[in-house]
Amino acid sequence: MMEFSTLISSLALRKELMPSRFNYKTIIRAIFFLLLIFILQGYLNETLAQSKRYGKNKIYEDLKRNWSVQWNMGGGLYFGDLSQYDNDPLNKIFKESKLSSSLVISNKFISFLALQGRFIFNQYQTSNEIFNRKLQGYSYVIGTNLQFDLVNFMAFPNEPHPDIYVYLLFGIGTTKMCPKIYNLESGDQIELNTIQKKMEFMIYYGLGANVYLYKNWDLTLETIIQNIGTDKLDGIIVGQPDDFLIYTSIGIKYNFPYLGSGNKYLYRSKRTLLRR
Repeated sequence: MMEFSTLISSLALRKELMPSRFNYKTIIRAIFFLLLIFILQGYLNETLAQSKRYGKNKIYEDLKRNWSVQWNMGGGLYFGDLSQYDNDPLNKIFKESKLSSSLVISNKFISFLALQGRFIFNQYQTSNEIFNRKLQGYSYVIGTNLQFDLVNFMAFPNEPHPDIYVYLLFGIGTTKMCPKIYNLESGDQIELNTIQKKMEFMIYYGLGANVYLYKNWDLTLETIIQNIGTDKLDGIIVGQPDDFLIYTSIGIKYNFPYLGSGNKYLYRSKRTLLRR
């Protein structure tokens, strides 16, 4: 218990000496508000191309098509009270990254906007020689986000639906964090009194790229920043005000075909019927 008290005192001093991190919350709220305006604009101002493609029951038709499922794997990087290599990218990757994965279900209900449900399983670790501590942990996130297709948006209302496009992500969710802290020299586990008791709110945002592979298959590249506002990712709530996980991944996406007239599946060759 004495070791944990000493660690808390050291981290509190570190907080006083280091500048506070930039507050992203106001920017995130503004971005969500702007995206809401674009969504309403997309539904209220139906384009000629969309009318020809879907007919009168546009919303109903959108719900039946443009679904996809995506599986990604990559490295998770921890940024928090015990991270030691934040300014050393190579050591950060080799010493503090750990394999993570995610599953995404998506519906691109507007040509430049998709609604996604996302499950992320994070693993993270770090060893801090300054505080003689080793951190190992995992967390999982259940969230929903908007995917903002920049290429189709800039070309609206004459969207090209390209084979390669870049997108932004903005989402909210709940997370469960399970950290364990050890004495780096002895290997003994240190008991924490700040363990999370229930799922907690968090926000995440990032960017990615979608690349067409073959028929209904795409390649996806993503970097997602998970902002843990409760500061409990490492079980320590002093030091820096928020903890972060940066998850960079590569994955495969399958775009479900649409069962059109005549009970024939309409595949990638029918570009006008499939948003990616």
